[in-house]
Amino acid sequence: MDDIRAIKRHAKENAKALKELSSAVTIAINGIDLAMKGTFTPECGNKIARIINALDFANDRARYFHLGVDWRTDKKVQRVIKEDNNG
Repeated sequence: MDDIRAIKRHAKENAKALKELSSAVTIAINGIDLAMKGTFTPECGNKIARIINALDFANDRARYFHLGVDWRTDKKVQRVIKEDNNG
């Protein structure tokens, strides 16, 4: 019985994390889209940088706390650099 409760609690936590990540992605996409409609200025670049930082934070929270990625051994940055160089 306790196992079932733990599984349900874990599923509920994961669903909440996915909703938060989805919300962050939606907000980021809309914010970047809005920023890109105007003339590009340093202020616009700063706004996009803040949006991307918030999105990266939300992604890291989901990865580390809900997908079990160990931040000490995560090679996210190396994978991104490798993909950029290959593609």
